[in-house]
Amino acid sequence: MEPPPPPLDLLASTSACLLNGSEPEHSPAQLASLILSCARECAAWELACVSISLVAKTVRVLESGELAVVRVRFWEELLRLLGEERLLPRLVEQFQSRDRLVSHLSAKAASCWVVRMIRRGEAVPSTWKMTCEQNFLSCSAGPELNSCLWSLTEVCKRFLSGAPPELLQDLLAELHRSISVLCSALLPESPASGLSGTTLCLLLDLVEVLMASALQCGEKAGLRKQDLGWVQWPRLLVAVSGPSDPFVKRRTLLLLKRVLLLKPGEEWTTGGRRLTAKPGAELAPVAHAVLAAVDAGWLDSIRVGPHTFFGGGVPRGGGADEAMLRAASLLLLRSLDVSVHAAGPGEMGGASKLSRYLQRLWAFLRRWTPPQVQVEHLCCYLTVLFGEQDDDLMEAARAFLSVFLSSRGGSDLQTACSLGCNPHCHFVLLLRSFSFDHSLLLDFLIGTETCFLEYLVHYLRYLRRDWEGLTAACRASGGVQQPVGGSTGSGCGVRAVSAGSGPSAGSTLSDGLRLVEYDSSDESTEEETEDGGSVWRSRSECWSQPRREAGQVDMDLLDRTVRCLSELREVLVRLHSRQLFPYNPSSLLKLLAQVEAARDGGQTPT
Repeated sequence: MEPPPPPLDLLASTSACLLNGSEPEHSPAQLASLILSCARECAAWELACVSISLVAKTVRVLESGELAVVRVRFWEELLRLLGEERLLPRLVEQFQSRDRLVSHLSAKAASCWVVRMIRRGEAVPSTWKMTCEQNFLSCSAGPELNSCLWSLTEVCKRFLSGAPPELLQDLLAELHRSISVLCSALLPESPASGLSGTTLCLLLDLVEVLMASALQCGEKAGLRKQDLGWVQWPRLLVAVSGPSDPFVKRRTLLLLKRVLLLKPGEEWTTGGRRLTAKPGAELAPVAHAVLAAVDAGWLDSIRVGPHTFFGGGVPRGGGADEAMLRAASLLLLRSLDVSVHAAGPGEMGGASKLSRYLQRLWAFLRRWTPPQVQVEHLCCYLTVLFGEQDDDLMEAARAFLSVFLSSRGGSDLQTACSLGCNPHCHFVLLLRSFSFDHSLLLDFLIGTETCFLEYLVHYLRYLRRDWEGLTAACRASGGVQQPVGGSTGSGCGVRAVSAGSGPSAGSTLSDGLRLVEYDSSDESTEEETEDGGSVWRSRSECWSQPRREAGQVDMDLLDRTVRCLSELREVLVRLHSRQLFPYNPSSLLKLLAQVEAARDGGQTPT
């Protein structure tokens, strides 16, 4: 009789059988006994890791429904023999392991087990719930608290990414008090509290999950306990301006931005779609909190550190972290947008209040802009700051336009330029940053990564009423210098597009149209110039050439703007007639046709 294989080999072969859909030679009872003996704190490191991983794999494979029916019985019997009362206490016991891998794998396996039980209509395992609750109430930093935070966050994510989110109701209600205590202990009430460490980052992940859950569930009855995440908003603002660890401050600021853009948990929520919510219902209070903080000097208290390494190349030129600058700017712009729409007529203060907040924003950006970059036309900040991040660029353009239309009152476009919020200047500079390439506009219209469609429709509607404003913007933007060296990029040196490279070098559609999938990561790395300087340095070169004479209209710029829109309309007509466009563009086509007719006829469109 051959001796039994070593435990490690047996666990490895069992894992292979699970993945290829076959049945192991040993019985479920033998495997359950082996797994329980190996999933102990005193077990060898390799045996503990492999046995715990096997549990998580088994649960995931069974939940996926990929196994043949004849094979499911074996693995279901294995899990039954492992049982909640036998296995889960051993997994939870490993939460406090000093070995980070063992602790993490245990939290992962326990999360899979908890989700499985809740989905099957069973009660939340008391061992897991009590451990999380006790650690949250004690607030003792360490591996066990970190594992509990990660495990609860993972359970919530699993329900928000597929299972009915209503199943979270009872769980979050039971843990509401302990989570509140933990947030009060770890998030500061004043800038004097310094923050750092893995524990706080894990707490930020949990707060994002709670906010995403509240937005996704909306106003459904019984889910108001999930507003717990929103209650932490003032503390999160303080964390950004306090002496916290730079990495934590960056994570916090990016979280605040994602929430106000209705994108919390966009990587793992159902379908990766942008969440929807009534701005007045969920976002108005937090938007007002941001504006109140700005009035109290919040922007002045933010210290923007150097570029944070997130796995990409580190620029040699140094400089301020542009991701933080973009996030802080978008946070203020989006707060203004939400506030003016939530307020009644005249409540927002019109152009005067808009002026106050934008002047503070420009002062904040000037403080962190390298000396060699001199942005004389404030409207250029749109492409200078946001030009490297397509999703942020479109969100900023949309917010500027929305705030301008809601707050302008009787202000003229010259005043808007002095505030950096002239929508015509923004549109012309945006097209220049795309080298007037209509195929890039088509890419944005088809893609779901940005809000370009919403922005374009709103702008074209405004353009119908103010054609002369576009002519004036071409006069102002015509004075902005072209990039040194005759680049085909933007007027502010933001991006360069050439045949076969850049954003338009994506897959092809009918008629040779180029499509591309855009990356919406907040942590994209900054480009480098040949001498090792940052993008800020290359952007400063756009101010080195003489300006046009005052009052001289750049008709070529105006012609190229209208021609770009005309070419876009022609392509949309062809695609729509062949039923190749993903949605009905009739309203957009009507707007584009009116713009083209107005230019050809030399009159204001109706």
